[in-house]
Parts: sequence; structure tokens; C-alpha cells
Amino acid sequence: MDSFIQDYEGRENEHNVHSDNGEQIEQYNNNLEIDTNTLLLELANDTEDNTDKISNYLASTYEISLYHKLCDQSLYHRLTYEDLTSSYVVEGGYTENNFRGIIIDTGAATNSTAGYDQVRAYLREFNGKIYFSTLGAVKAYFGVGGSISIGTISVPTSIREVIFHILNAQTPFLLCLQGMDRLGVYLNNTTNEILRN
Repeated sequence: MDSFIQDYEGRENEHNVHSDNGEQIEQYNNNLEIDTNTLLLELANDTEDNTDKISNYLASTYEISLYHKLCDQSLYHRLTYEDLTSSYVVEGGYTENNFRGIIIDTGAATNSTAGYDQVRAYLREFNGKIYFSTLGAVKAYFGVGGSISIGTISVPTSIREVIFHILNAQTPFLLCLQGMDRLGVYLNNTTNEILRN
């Protein structure tokens, strides 16, 4: 690779950057707005007639910057014990591609449940087994419709092992409040902590 060039955008009203006026060129360069989400790679290819042909390739640097941001936030949290964010957006839904963790269900659910796709994502990352012998043990209602459980999975947590009823629905692992009572823990919603009774 002959060069790595950061993709950038200039300001709309800036012209004549190729003039002999050095100050104008320096001011133009200082006013560039860098887009760090895209990296433009230029590759020089030798063709049969020995002329150089430049090929442009775009590559996302989002994953790299996300990794560095997570590292920075982890170090900050370790040193200060403060959380930088209090809410998160899940993109892509609760599919089998990424395990999204366990969420406390503060609704009226009486059983801990998990969507089948999230169970598959969990099994890809951790060991576990689906027990189909419990088919139909739970019927969960979400909004207008309901879903009958197709089995259960036992998940070890820092609290204790939790049994989740698997639903054929696009939902995360939902730990119900009654299940937390059975485990001897509760959610302190003023400090956002799970505590033992």
C-alpha cells in the first residue's frame, strides 16, 4: 500500500486553496473537519502497460474506535467507580448474532423468560443445554399476543443458577422480580443495585 489517507470534508465556502498564499493554505488545512468513521485507502497498481492506476477502498474504522472507547470507559470506571452512561441502545434487536445479557423485568411477569434467538446466541458463547421436556410450561404475554414456552435453560449467574423459559419471540433474557425473590435478592432501584435479602 502506498498511502493511507483519512477521508475529510472541508468547509463549503473555501476556494482557491492552490494559490501561492501560504497563510490561506494553512488556514484551509486547520479548518478541515475530519470524519473518523471512514478510512480511504489508495493502492497503486502496476498495469500491463506500466502506468500506475490508483484504486480507492473505503474501510470502516467504527469497530476500532468503539473498542478504544470501551477501553477508555473501562479504565475510567475502574479508577473513579463512576458510570459514564445510564442508558444504552440495542441495534439489530435480540437476534442470534449477539448475546445481549440479562435484563431485570420490572413488569408483571411471574417467570423468567428468554427469546429463542438470544438463547442460541448464549449457547454460542457459553456452555448450556436446552431442556425441551418443559415444553408449554409457561405462556407469556407481550402487548397484544402471547407465546408458549418451548423449553427451559439453566443459566449460572453471580446470584445463583436461574431457569429461563424459552419463548419463540424476539426478547432478551428477562429475569422476573418473583424469580429474584425466590433467589433471595432484590433490586434497589434508588441505587440501581441487586442486593441479597
